Amino acid sequence: MDLDYMEEKLKEFLDGDNEITIDENDVDSEYKNLSSLINKLITKHKSTEMKFDYYFNSILRIPTPVFIMNGNLELTDVNNDFLELTGYKREQLLSLNLNDFYKEFSLEKISGEGSRDALANKRRTAGIFYMTFKNVKKIINIEINPDFDSSGKPVNVIISLNDITDIEDQRAWYKSILDAIPYPVHVTDNDMKWTFMNKAFESLLIENNEIKERESAYGMPCSTANANICKTENCGIYQLRTSGKNETYFDWHGAECKQTTAAVLNAIGETIGYVETVQDLSEIVKPQKYLEQELAKVAADLEYIASGRPEELKLKVGEADETIQHIREKFLEVTGSVSSVNNTIKKLTDDIMLLVNAGKEGRLEFRADPSNYEGAYIEIVKNMNNLLEAVATPLKEGMVVCDSYSNADFTRRFSDSIPVEGDFLDFKTSIDNIGVSVSELLSASVNVTNMIVSNSNEVSKGTDEVAKAAEGVANTSQTTADLTRSLLQNIENVNRQIADLSASNEEIASTSQEVFNAANHVVEIGKEANVLGNDANSKMNNVKTIAETSVIEIKDLTERVKEVGKVVKLINDIASQINLLALNAAIEAARAGEHGRGFAVVAGEVKNLAGEARAATESIDNVVSLVQSSSEKTAKAITAANDEIVEGVESVTKTIESLNTIIKNAGQVSNDIGEITKAIEDQANISNNVVTAMDSSTTQTKQAQKQAEELAALAEEASASIEEIGSAMHEVNTYVEKLKDANSKFKY
Repeated sequence: MDLDYMEEKLKEFLDGDNEITIDENDVDSEYKNLSSLINKLITKHKSTEMKFDYYFNSILRIPTPVFIMNGNLELTDVNNDFLELTGYKREQLLSLNLNDFYKEFSLEKISGEGSRDALANKRRTAGIFYMTFKNVKKIINIEINPDFDSSGKPVNVIISLNDITDIEDQRAWYKSILDAIPYPVHVTDNDMKWTFMNKAFESLLIENNEIKERESAYGMPCSTANANICKTENCGIYQLRTSGKNETYFDWHGAECKQTTAAVLNAIGETIGYVETVQDLSEIVKPQKYLEQELAKVAADLEYIASGRPEELKLKVGEADETIQHIREKFLEVTGSVSSVNNTIKKLTDDIMLLVNAGKEGRLEFRADPSNYEGAYIEIVKNMNNLLEAVATPLKEGMVVCDSYSNADFTRRFSDSIPVEGDFLDFKTSIDNIGVSVSELLSASVNVTNMIVSNSNEVSKGTDEVAKAAEGVANTSQTTADLTRSLLQNIENVNRQIADLSASNEEIASTSQEVFNAANHVVEIGKEANVLGNDANSKMNNVKTIAETSVIEIKDLTERVKEVGKVVKLINDIASQINLLALNAAIEAARAGEHGRGFAVVAGEVKNLAGEARAATESIDNVVSLVQSSSEKTAKAITAANDEIVEGVESVTKTIESLNTIIKNAGQVSNDIGEITKAIEDQANISNNVVTAMDSSTTQTKQAQKQAEELAALAEEASASIEEIGSAMHEVNTYVEKLKDANSKFKY
């Protein structure tokens, strides 16, 4: 078989005959590999086609209405559920494109995205649409899943439909129920973002400019409501989560509200959000608040009455609207009663003050009038009068007894016919005890008076003797004080002289210390001078050596200058001879005529050079003469300087020896001055100790003087006191006589 055979088989396969295969045994050997590859390709294609059919049929068997469109958005296939939903036949549907599909089923988007969005954005999309099937309008959730080739062109689009009409009907049913509730209700997810709110809640938010409409609020945080508990620990959801408390009270846009919070659960009991119901308690709370307000006023007025501050009473009732006017009327009655109580208490207080003033003025017969009162207040006034009577009767009896006492009759006693108890019994006993005690005292006084009369004369005599002795003590004490004062003056003089001595010693010690320091400074300077002298001596010896060397070198230089003079003289002689030779050469050249002219020129040059050499030697000779003369003078000067240096070295040596002697003597002086300074300091310390002791002596002497003066003063005071005692004793004798006369007048 050749290629034509294989080509024919391939055409049959492509025409749809999937059972075609090439018999490789009938193919020429050179085409066997090709036939094998074609068979494998056919087999793989069959497998792929089978898988595609399986997946495609699986998609179409999904229990959800599904239809498929190609890249041109034309329906290519639908499943049975879609046919059942639409009531159409397959052929009718497969003739539609996307636009036809929209028109045929009256698609109207509610939310989400459609097929065109999926193709434009090349991604899966979903949306909710109104669709009409069999003349029935339904709500359908449509999911679009596009498929693209490698170039990005759409290949097909799989679209599934989910009829959510029943769910949306149920949602609308619940929504209408919740909207019918007059209390605001809202629902959040677990993140406290709104998922639903009823009409009442929506209206409140719109009225307060929190939202525009509820659909736009879904997904917003519930704190957008701006209640005073939002974002605080009093938040209803926060309290339910943390403490299980499901009721919260708060203020919201001027209203007092109560909020009840509950968890929203899914089918397996998991919390998926929260529902909160808000109740406006303003109308309920208004009477309660009015009651609390007015009761507080009444309580305050009663407290003013109870605490005795009637002038602070307000007796005012707050205004009220028609809903709580009946409560206000009751409080007007209560306030009137409080005012009446206050007036009665005020009248009672006035009568009490009249009774008090009568008591202060001693009008114990005054009584309040019970006829001015009613009810229990009559008994109160009567009891007040009885109280005054119970107080007045014992007081009057006590006054009678005290009147007898004032007339020197201490034999009178409180009448036993007047019944008394408690403090008045103590009052009776105290008055009787006064009479008994005074009687006993009078009896004792008489006895003491008699004893004083018998002893006062002897006391007077003893007092006179004591006065004489006290006067002697006073005189002696005054003498002691005078002697002590004189001793103190002498001690102070000695103290001043010793202080002056101490100051002189301190000044000498200070001066000695300065001398000691100066001597030490001299020693230090001498030591430094010794070091410098030794250094100078060493340097003078070096100068001496250098000078001696210079003398030798100058003498040698003088000799050499002399030799230079000899050389200069020799050069001068040679120049003279050269000059003669040049002259002779010129003569010979003249003789030679024309042939000797060049030689004559040379001879002239030689003559000139000889003249210059001679002139130079003369200059050198002059310089050498000057140098020789200077060298001789320098040699003499250096020799003289050397002699002076030798003498200077000897002088420096002698100076150093003298400095050593000075340093030695200065050191001895420093040691001696140090001993003197130490001795002076010891003397100054002793003087200071003496000054201290004298200061102590002065202080003690002053104390002794002060005590002596005080003793003298006390002695004088004692003497004066004793004299006064003597005088008083004489007066006592006089008074004792008068006391005897007075005691005789008392009854006891």
